[in-house]
Amino acid sequence: MNAPVMNVAESYSLYDTVIVCSQLFGKEKSINGWYTTFVDFASDEKHTFFKSRTTGNSHLAYCNMDSADNVDFVFKAFSLGVRFFAPISPDTINTIIVSPTDMNENLPALWLFDLPKHCGIDFRVQQDVIVENACLATPPGYGPRGGGGAQPSQDDNPDPDFSNQTSWKVVTGTNGEPCIDNRFPFPKPISIARNTSIEANIYLSGYARYLIGAISGPDIWVLPAEESDSQPGGQGDYITMSTRYGIQVSLYGYREVQQRGQYHAPGAIQEG
Repeated sequence: MNAPVMNVAESYSLYDTVIVCSQLFGKEKSINGWYTTFVDFASDEKHTFFKSRTTGNSHLAYCNMDSADNVDFVFKAFSLGVRFFAPISPDTINTIIVSPTDMNENLPALWLFDLPKHCGIDFRVQQDVIVENACLATPPGYGPRGGGGAQPSQDDNPDPDFSNQTSWKVVTGTNGEPCIDNRFPFPKPISIARNTSIEANIYLSGYARYLIGAISGPDIWVLPAEESDSQPGGQGDYITMSTRYGIQVSLYGYREVQQRGQYHAPGAIQEG
């Protein structure tokens, strides 16, 4: 006699991302709510999540929704988080960097640490508004952090066109401590029925829209091409790659799914 089918509760997250990047690739070009300039991003006061993007039309790195506007399984949400992310080193304005003026040196830090201060978020299940909060008070609980800097290198015979005159620095971080408990908790788990619509919205203040809308970019990174190692210093080939800025909203909780034969997902909690 076959054992009765059981549902199991699996640890799971739902997440969706808005991207700002000067170059979009393939199907990314048609994604609703992604932007190629800061000006376009700042032109919209409201940015919506869990409403139009899926894994299929974006990528698992940015969204794990199978359906664009509803949840495909029973989901019990425990917490909400917002992550702002940016490149770890500054964008370059010109392809050959010979001066700090050629770099948007403060832009990553502005996006990571200042912009969240001037944004609000709400989260809705169908028409019910569950959360209204400041983004800075809705930390994601994950993401890298760190920083460092270096003075320009000294060269007795510098080539004026290619000498390293820039004091490099890298910085990355997130809202608050990257600890899984450092998120916005719901007082009690929110039960979301299968095929129920959910929605999160991030709202830019007037100050945020003015500030971001006045900035050029995002710009590019300048990276050495593979064959540049065999070329004389300063004469190698370089490639340019667009940098990406983004905002990711995530829900942490459990989803309920049918047990998959003898397979038990890591961390699954069986419910009889």
